[in-house]
Amino acid sequence: MNFGQWKPERVEKAAGVLLFLAIIYFPVFLHLSSFSLCMWDESLYALRALEISHNGEYLFNFNQFSELSDHPNTKPPLITLIQALFLKLGGYNVLSLRFPVAVFVLLTVLIIIQFCKKELQISLAGYFGGLVLLCSTGYISLHIARTGDHDAPLAFFTTLTLLNFYRFLKHEKKKSVYLLFSTLSLIAATFTKTVAGLMFIPSLLIYAIFTKKIRYIISSPAFYLCAMLYFTVTGTYFLLMEHLSPGYFSAVWDNDMGGRYSGTIDQHLHPFFFYFNNLVESRFIPWIFVLPLSGFLIFRSQNSELKRFSVFAGVGIVGYWLIISLARTKLLWYDAPLFPLMSTLVAIGIFLIYNHFISLEMFRSRYNRIIFLLLFIFAVYYSPYMTVIKSVYHYENNWRDEQLGDFMKKISPDIKQYTILLKNWNSHAVFYKEAYNINGYNITIKRFEDTFTSGEILMTCNSLDWSRKRFTYVVLDKYKDCRLIRINELTGKKENTN
Repeated sequence: MNFGQWKPERVEKAAGVLLFLAIIYFPVFLHLSSFSLCMWDESLYALRALEISHNGEYLFNFNQFSELSDHPNTKPPLITLIQALFLKLGGYNVLSLRFPVAVFVLLTVLIIIQFCKKELQISLAGYFGGLVLLCSTGYISLHIARTGDHDAPLAFFTTLTLLNFYRFLKHEKKKSVYLLFSTLSLIAATFTKTVAGLMFIPSLLIYAIFTKKIRYIISSPAFYLCAMLYFTVTGTYFLLMEHLSPGYFSAVWDNDMGGRYSGTIDQHLHPFFFYFNNLVESRFIPWIFVLPLSGFLIFRSQNSELKRFSVFAGVGIVGYWLIISLARTKLLWYDAPLFPLMSTLVAIGIFLIYNHFISLEMFRSRYNRIIFLLLFIFAVYYSPYMTVIKSVYHYENNWRDEQLGDFMKKISPDIKQYTILLKNWNSHAVFYKEAYNINGYNITIKRFEDTFTSGEILMTCNSLDWSRKRFTYVVLDKYKDCRLIRINELTGKKENTN
């Protein structure tokens, strides 16, 4: 390759892309497996993926794992199948589970860039939008971008659905193609987190009414074909699940739809402004305060395309926020699909500010523009970026129920047979037991009230005060709240420890 023939513009572009990829790496991929599997959702997703990958069987309920006592499994398997593939290729570990989710985060950044370049004709705003997303502590967080949960993939598919639907309304020539892409993305969103994938639909309907596009939609044969495609694919799956596991419809209603929306599950009851307050106080700082400024600058500009998209995105944001805010059950990460849209709107405002300065006489030189761009990015993004990096780099898990996985990695690899001692239900522990046993270990799980034997090795992160009347022991190893012990001798009868 003759590097001497490279033009300065190409060198600058290549250097910029490499720098941007490096910026993406640290908040998304750095230390992705440095902390153990999270309780509840992530570990349940991990067990589903493990069961598919190792045994070739999809779980209807967690009957295969006696410790989970028939926990319902209502989420469709799209992301689980992808994670199962990575577990098969990369081993039964946390990185294999989380890496595909991190890739979805990367893809979300890329579709923002591509949309701003192709549709808004301001590619730099796409990069600004990607940076806003990467500098949002609510998005680069547990249960979204930093774990094996399915909320980041959901945000990717809902964003793809919205952007392609916007293209469908805008482009007469390729409208059928864009509507098909939007429908496929909607199917993928539904197969990621069921009804959560549909929560932007009311916003799309409102926008279509507001812009007088209803006739345009219903007069398109592609609309009916795509509707038929969606209901055929999703309907077939749910009917099949009900046939294979009677009561599945009821479980979906209770866990994903009416039961979660009109009732409170697991005491997750919060006030109406729960999500708004979280965005203002921490999850979208400082960008939430830039958002109204962006709106002001957009509608002051002469760019009708920016105005059109801003209305579209604004209707989507408000509509989705209202739906999740009206639900009785509220969880922190339900706002995940809002972040790509909000980040794009913020980025447009940032771009308009940048564009105002760059039009000055002093920046006519290309090198002056490059220097100013670097300084501008540093001034706008450095502080929020470092805040995210600190949360990623220094994260430490101190919840005792999630310390077992880290402890199991630290003990001597020569100890391959022991019992995990649990007081409460713990899906985190079940995954690690299954994963280690696949790799040649012999690990079992017991509760406090079970029977023990002399010489048995126990691992627990709960207090052992109750054990004094049951047995004597010697500590083999310890980590935070966890202990690895060997029973010396039994000293009495078991008693109720609840």
